[in-house]
Amino acid sequence: MKYIQVPKAVIVLSCLSMVIVTTSILFNIVLPKQVSGAQNDDWQPLSTLLEPEKLLQIVTDNTAPSADRRAISQSAVGAIEGDLLVVDFNSSSLCGRGGCAIAAYRVSTGEQLLFTYATQPAGEPIVELTERSGVELPCLLIAPPINTPTQGTTRDTLCYRDDEWVTEGL
Repeated sequence: MKYIQVPKAVIVLSCLSMVIVTTSILFNIVLPKQVSGAQNDDWQPLSTLLEPEKLLQIVTDNTAPSADRRAISQSAVGAIEGDLLVVDFNSSSLCGRGGCAIAAYRVSTGEQLLFTYATQPAGEPIVELTERSGVELPCLLIAPPINTPTQGTTRDTLCYRDDEWVTEGL
């Protein structure tokens, strides 16, 4: 029986091709779930959650006149739970030493309830919405701004009570 001779270069290129294919699959499937969308499955492009006029109004209300509002409108993501819309502007132009800009609105009235800056812990969404008994809106699990002293926690729980956001313990 005679064996076929395969040049070493063909073997090396075949192995290298398999490594590249495997790596690209990992980057396209695993990493977007960890890095993008800020976020978890509840976060969607804000343009899919709001009509264009409302989207523009939210971006205008929360940015400087010199900001590239079109780019921010395209990068912003939001999550709606119950009567609460949380907006992560998801833009480097709205990030600084204190973190990145986050806003919250009451869906039924359009009233802005919150504007703050938060940091994004590695591999976690910048904000998570959670239900708590005794509150009308979902609470927010959010990392405090960088220049805010913390009590050894990496996330604050903010709940809307009596027309204001209060920090609550877990």
